[in-house]
Parts: sequence; structure tokens; C-alpha cells
Amino acid sequence: MNSTTANKTTLAIPGNDEAVKWMRWFVLIAGMILLATGLMKILSSFGHAAILSLTDPIFGISFGYLMILVGSLELIVSGICLCGRYPVSQCVVVAWLATCFLLYRFALRFIDWSAPCPCLGTLTSAIPISPRAIDITSKCILVYLLVGSYLLLANYAVIYRKRM
Repeated sequence: MNSTTANKTTLAIPGNDEAVKWMRWFVLIAGMILLATGLMKILSSFGHAAILSLTDPIFGISFGYLMILVGSLELIVSGICLCGRYPVSQCVVVAWLATCFLLYRFALRFIDWSAPCPCLGTLTSAIPISPRAIDITSKCILVYLLVGSYLLLANYAVIYRKRM
């Protein structure tokens, strides 16, 4: 079978184009979200908020350094999402990062950490929104990244399996 026939066969599967289209949109939005949150974390890390000097209870480093590391990671994943060409791979990277965030939140819950997660950095203190609302916003972002990536990957896997 030549490459033209293989491409026609792939495109003839119902839902295949639609699945990739939705995946591309998801990855684009995820990339923009991660760009914004990554920049917020990095910019916040250079501030003077008291939390930046506190030690993170999970990793044992200051929140300031943790924000630089996580913000940089978010910017890398954002770059993959916004500049990459392979939506399945991009979606896998988003799923991996969201899973890491979920595990971090579970770890905070496990040690009974009661303070809101500084997930969006300290720049949020400059806007008139409560820390609780910002914490809920960061949880909604996590749900979007986690559920969206896993649902799209599962859908793609089903379509790919039908193709086999």
C-alpha cells in the first residue's frame, strides 16, 4: 500500500479528523493557559512576598525557587503546545504535566496542608480576588488540563484501535 492509499484509509475512518481537530484546539488553549500561568509564576518568584521565602512542604525548597522551576516547565510545555506539530504527543505532554500537578495537590492534602496552593504565583495578590477564588480557579485549570487531555487521548486511542 503506498502512502497516498494509507492517508486516504486513515482519513476515511469516521471521527478521525474530528478527534484530531478537537485535540488541536485543546492543545492550543492549554498552551495559552500554561504560557500565562508559567509567566505569572516566574514573575512572582522575583517579588518580595513572604511566601517566597517559605519552604515548600513537599520538595523542601523555597516557594520562590519552586515557582521558577515549575514556571519554566510550564513555559516549555506551552512552547510544545503552541509550536509543535503532533497533537497526540502534545496532548500526552499536557496529560503528564497535569498528572504531576494532581499528584502534588494530593501530596499537599495528604500532609494536611491547609493554605491555598500558590499555583498561580503571587501576582494574583495585585488583583482584588480572594486567595480562595484563585485556588478554585487553579483547580478548574487543573481539571481542564487533566480531564481534557485524558479524554481526548482515550478517544484517539479508540479511533486508532478501530483502524488496526
